[in-house]
Amino acid sequence: MKSINLILVVNLFLFLSCNSKKTDTFQDDSPNDKQDCNNRESINIEKPVKDLPKIELINDEFVRRVLEKDLLLENLKAIYQPTEITKQTLKNTHDSHAMDTILIFTKYGDSIQYYKGSGNLFPQKIVIHSDKILIDNSIRIGANKEVFNQKFNIKLVSNILIVRDTEEGSVYLFVFKDNLLTKIIYESSYVD
Repeated sequence: MKSINLILVVNLFLFLSCNSKKTDTFQDDSPNDKQDCNNRESINIEKPVKDLPKIELINDEFVRRVLEKDLLLENLKAIYQPTEITKQTLKNTHDSHAMDTILIFTKYGDSIQYYKGSGNLFPQKIVIHSDKILIDNSIRIGANKEVFNQKFNIKLVSNILIVRDTEEGSVYLFVFKDNLLTKIIYESSYVD
């Protein structure tokens, strides 16, 4: 009986500690922070930055270009060469008889998550802390704000830049510290 109680207490502790690692701010930009114990935290881009000064842009061309070139799963597999890709199945939100798959891998402190449903495969959530990925030929972790000023023809004075498409289905969040890019988060609200 004591061993069963001990197992329950340990599992409860692990559950609570995993859930407590979710963050509501972008204060810690360390590449060692984890999304959660299973790397499946749902990142709501609006919640962490709603009270922080930010610049928001709508740029369909940028969003499409990066999705069609830089964030293709095959490109990311070539860059990261993951040794393991976790597959999770879930019911399709539109057809309860169909099953969809989430593909997840992490490497270099980055977390890559793809959604596969009805034959379509697209990035669902990508969190980048390392400088392994080059986006749109000039954006990578460590890039200066000047790169963004030139690319988007803006004066970036905030430490948060959000770039989304017109439909707001794809959103990029760029986080800066001391004028350098420290984190990129991509999130899609599309489901098949």
